[in-house]
Amino acid sequence: MPQGPHAQPGYPPPRHPPAGHPPPGSPPAAGHLPPGPPPYGHGLPPGGGPAPYGSLLPPPYGAPPSWVPPQAPPVPPPGRARTGRRVAGVLLAVFGVLLLLAGGGIALHGVKNSRQEIRNDAYWAGLWRNVPAEEIFPDLISMKQAVHGDRRDAANAQWVRLGIAPQTSCAAGLTGRTAERAEAAGCQGVVRATYADPSGDMIATVAVIGLPDGRAESELGGYLGEQEREDRPDLAVRSHPVPGTAAARWRDDRRNAASGTGVYSTYIHHVVAVTTGAADGRLATRIPAPWRSERRLSAERRPWAGAAGDLAQMFATYLGGLADKEAR
Repeated sequence: MPQGPHAQPGYPPPRHPPAGHPPPGSPPAAGHLPPGPPPYGHGLPPGGGPAPYGSLLPPPYGAPPSWVPPQAPPVPPPGRARTGRRVAGVLLAVFGVLLLLAGGGIALHGVKNSRQEIRNDAYWAGLWRNVPAEEIFPDLISMKQAVHGDRRDAANAQWVRLGIAPQTSCAAGLTGRTAERAEAAGCQGVVRATYADPSGDMIATVAVIGLPDGRAESELGGYLGEQEREDRPDLAVRSHPVPGTAAARWRDDRRNAASGTGVYSTYIHHVVAVTTGAADGRLATRIPAPWRSERRLSAERRPWAGAAGDLAQMFATYLGGLADKEAR
């Protein structure tokens, strides 16, 4: 290795590059590139920015590659996913319970509506024309009679229905002052049926009179109740004979007594009137001696009037109970 005065400058090369110079083999620094084509000529603009051909240079001098490998989505922690599923299940269960409760409520409401009964006041106000005559006048009707003034109830007496009159007008069903009073009170219609007492010796025609309001019912019912105690009663109801029965000879001129009463139900305004007589046509004024009463005529009518009053009260109770039961 030459030394001394004949030694060439810069030889041998120094072991470490001088300060300010890059090590051998290093790319030129930015701003000090030699002229020429890439990769070094004009590879980097002044200031060290990205070069148009930076993609040809290895990092850190060239731009990073344009393709980035795909990354897998982050995996949630196992505990958080399990908690979310649990909350969703609880919400679904609550929603299902609410649906079941709502469905049960709707079903219960439907059942209650199916059992609901709505009272039809207009229907019962027209009982005489809306309810079948066979229901107004049952085949048998019983009443309790007092025995010799004793307050203990005797055996029920069964009155038997013999026939139902087809006419329903007020004029066809009523006579005398009763017909006049009923028309003045606004009589709507009259239905009648003839009955025989348990012995078959007494005949009665029962009339159910439809009226517009409670005031008319009270006035006409009170008037008919007074006829039971009159010496010369208003016989009220036109008789309805029934051929082939004990009432075959039943006529108006064979009536002996009459009575009546209002039904006095909350739902209907009707009056029951009854007239009675003998099946054989015997009149209260023609009782032969020695059985003729020397007392006033009302005493001879008393059995007929008492039976008329009892039968009227029985029908009033029956019809009132029928309307109340059906309207509930």
